[in-house]
Amino acid sequence: LKIRNTAPAGQSRRRRAAMDRSMLQRLVAGVSLATFCTRSSAISCPPLAYQDAAVAVELADGRVFIPVFRHEPPKGKTPRTAIIGLHGAGRNGDNYFGWITNAMKNHGLEDDVVVIVPVFADTDCEAAVWTGSDKYSGEGIKWSHSTRQWVFGQKSDESGDWKGITSYQVIDDLVQYVEVHYKGLEKIVITGFSAGAQMGNRWSIFSPQG
Repeated sequence: LKIRNTAPAGQSRRRRAAMDRSMLQRLVAGVSLATFCTRSSAISCPPLAYQDAAVAVELADGRVFIPVFRHEPPKGKTPRTAIIGLHGAGRNGDNYFGWITNAMKNHGLEDDVVVIVPVFADTDCEAAVWTGSDKYSGEGIKWSHSTRQWVFGQKSDESGDWKGITSYQVIDDLVQYVEVHYKGLEKIVITGFSAGAQMGNRWSIFSPQG
């Protein structure tokens, strides 16, 4: 579990006191328990579940994208926490998204939390297919050689003159994505299980964002 505090220095202590930190930790712990007990499934494009939550987050100036499942609070609500969840070797981001959002709902945090679950795919996926909308275009990045390729921060597959992007850089870009899109954030939590936890720990050491 990596928690990054983004609150201004003068407000940090008061806001941390106001936020139920133990509730957030129970939420993440509940995700880990559910993950341990549930069978994995492979990635599908378009997704078999949570199609309405499927988002294409652009990378490299819009040239490629990372498939993402996203929950954001209703309009007019200002989220205080962003959770970026990292799936395991099964690349079953839909399961992880469901576990995290179900735990979030059980604690009544729908209006306070943004959830981002990227999918480190091993198959081709176009943005229009992933999102179910023709207004999106672009090629999804993939790590098709092995699980170790993305777990150890290696570059995604090359495509033409595109030389790929490291999985660590993808997390960096997602941290920047939530910082830009949700200005009121106080915390960014990076969490994962199994291969995702390994990757998150390595990222927190090797990346300046960590």
